[in-house]
Amino acid sequence: MTVRGADTLLTESYPYPELVGDQLCNLHVRPCVMIPFSETAFPEWISAFRAECEPPRRLRPTEPASEANNRLRGHVDDVEAFFAEYLWTAVLDPELEGFATELLAAPYRDTTFESAIHADFSPRWKIEAYLFTAEEPPAELKTIRSAKAESLYSLRDGMYPTERTKEQILTEIRAKSELFGYPDCCTEQFLEERAARFDVLLEIGAERIESLQAECETRAQVQSAFKAELDARGLPVEDLNVESRIIKQLEYLNLGQYFEEWSEDELAAFYRRKVREPLPDFFYAFFTADFYPHHPRCDASIEIGKRIESTLEQSDSSLVALYRATLMTNVFSCLGFDDLQLHRRLLSDVIATSRTGT
Repeated sequence: MTVRGADTLLTESYPYPELVGDQLCNLHVRPCVMIPFSETAFPEWISAFRAECEPPRRLRPTEPASEANNRLRGHVDDVEAFFAEYLWTAVLDPELEGFATELLAAPYRDTTFESAIHADFSPRWKIEAYLFTAEEPPAELKTIRSAKAESLYSLRDGMYPTERTKEQILTEIRAKSELFGYPDCCTEQFLEERAARFDVLLEIGAERIESLQAECETRAQVQSAFKAELDARGLPVEDLNVESRIIKQLEYLNLGQYFEEWSEDELAAFYRRKVREPLPDFFYAFFTADFYPHHPRCDASIEIGKRIESTLEQSDSSLVALYRATLMTNVFSCLGFDDLQLHRRLLSDVIATSRTGT
């Protein structure tokens, strides 16, 4: 299948150019992509969701966490219906053809490595929109939905992560990697890193993290206390972050010619210039957002990235410049350049200049 009509979204007024440049471009080659409804990407709709759905999310006084978890699960259908309507009225154009969508909503308690030192293990929602080109929903979606549910059930006292929680989270990651067509080498590296991070969380213990939070007044103090806790165990925090690994790998590449501390105008001019020609190979390894190749020189990842561009050149050449701009944005995001609004302005500028030919 080929995604048709994506060029209709290439307008300066379109509010989410990164979705066209990343997810829809990727669907020309990859079997499935996912749009997470996150606070940073869709703040206005997350706020609307909270205003409409806050009562069933709020914990009741003295209510056991396990009971709250079960109560939240009773609202999954309502949450999915809320975001499904938004997906096709504000994010995607109803005239787009060539793919189907499925919403997956799941309540969870934040037990991830970084978030654990900032969160209070209170219930939240994860909402993900899957776009796929198969005629039937991919089988992996059932595995992902099941793993999300089981990871919630696996929490001790309905709140604290266990070894079983780790197993379910890794199952979800593996299923997503297979569904999204990620290279095996990158998947195995990522799974190994996530397992190691979860082991550290389990070793320290959720109760100890809660006590660190109680002892500190600011986020910086919590981070410092958590780092000290890791150091005491001989576990440098930078060795446990996939982001830190990617940064170290990218440092060996000559990135100075691609990214400096420029003004927005200078950066926009740089984008417009670079999207006129193929990028160096390592950019293609970052063919989609939130994907971490096992190395920027990963041949399998680079092959996927180049195949997407080649397919676009043949089927929808108007998207090539936007796709290249997205590749640059993905790399820069790994370096900490993660201003979403600036990303959108840069991509919108590429859209405008590509349409006018200037």
